[in-house]
Amino acid sequence: MISKPAAGRRNSTIDIIRGVMIFLMVMGHIGFGEQFDIWIHAFHMPVFFIVTGLFFKLDKPFIEFVRDKFFKLVVPYITTSVFTFVVWIGVEGIRAPSRIFPMFMNIIWVNTKDFPVAGALWFLTVLFFSEVIFYAIFNICKSFKKRCLLTIIVVCMGFLIPESIRNQLPYGIGIALVSVGFIFIGYVFQINKDKVDKYMKQKSAILILMVIVLQISIFINGYVNMKFMQYGNPVLFYLNGFLGLFIPMYLIPIVKPRHALKIVFRYFEMLGRCSLYYLCFNQIIIRFLQIVLERLGIDIHYFVISVLILAITMMTIYPISIFIENSAFSVLYGKKKNV
Repeated sequence: MISKPAAGRRNSTIDIIRGVMIFLMVMGHIGFGEQFDIWIHAFHMPVFFIVTGLFFKLDKPFIEFVRDKFFKLVVPYITTSVFTFVVWIGVEGIRAPSRIFPMFMNIIWVNTKDFPVAGALWFLTVLFFSEVIFYAIFNICKSFKKRCLLTIIVVCMGFLIPESIRNQLPYGIGIALVSVGFIFIGYVFQINKDKVDKYMKQKSAILILMVIVLQISIFINGYVNMKFMQYGNPVLFYLNGFLGLFIPMYLIPIVKPRHALKIVFRYFEMLGRCSLYYLCFNQIIIRFLQIVLERLGIDIHYFVISVLILAITMMTIYPISIFIENSAFSVLYGKKKNV
């Protein structure tokens, strides 16, 4: 089904899934209706944490691992936060100077509320802390059972910490505790992948049942939002995240060979490779386009405007990503200089 890529090569199926989830994220930031919002929030961010576990390796000393993740996740967070903060001051903050200091404090402390423009950046610090916690669990515990038990304890802490305390934890650490569970799911899937692949080759029709289960589970669990620590039923929350990855992981290789869809898959694969830039810049572009359209007073149906903003946003960020990748700025987005 999904072959393991050779060293140094990317997994095209996973890149396609990343691309689809990023596309859904951008649509969510623009706004395509309440029901769409409920649907995507059930799985689109959890999928990224599960993918992290899917490729997890205990192959570096802890300090080196932390340093590497800081460079790849926290440095882009700092870079984009500073940039968006300066832009926000020039566009909106200058008219409300009393909000400037609180906004700055949200960047350097509680970054899951009232963030200047690029609110999705919470994901980068949460992913950093969840990966560090997960790596620490694997360093502390040597047996699978102990690792499983400690992961459950950490996840339970994330759910049971009083809301008044969780809301004040810096950098989304409360969310990171819950996210460790998704990374663990991805890791368990990784070590059992050959068995699952063999089963799915014989029982691929089970995907239809899984799609139905996912839709019912989303309906029952209702609206969830990781950023605001709204999870609904924990079991359904984790189930939806897992199915959100599992279904496309085995569905894409089935439909990908079809010629009519090759261009679509190639596009989403590109998005997956550039996902960091779309995460960092999509809300800046969206907000800019919204301001322009408001000032122009264009009277078009809301859905048409949303599609227009979506198209322009997706087209604008790609050349930005190419420019950064091929410039000195790439080191600010987790790319190491070639010596």
